[in-house]
Amino acid sequence: MTISTDVLAAAKTYTSKGSTENPRNVLEKCRLKKVEVNDDGVTMCIYRSQSGRKVTLSAEDPSAGCQKQFKCKR
Repeated sequence: MTISTDVLAAAKTYTSKGSTENPRNVLEKCRLKKVEVNDDGVTMCIYRSQSGRKVTLSAEDPSAGCQKQFKCKR
């Protein structure tokens, strides 16, 4: 009796669908780093993304608060 250990099936290679098709790969979490108020009364909300990118948003209303975190694009 002979037993062959060779595999005769073809191998299939799986590839990623890419970052544009999966919405989880397109968005990341941006967290509030600090809040600054200009001399003009403009509130500047400075955020840091998960990848380390700096995101700045401004609000004309001085009483407007900054949200703690939000989903931003990569």
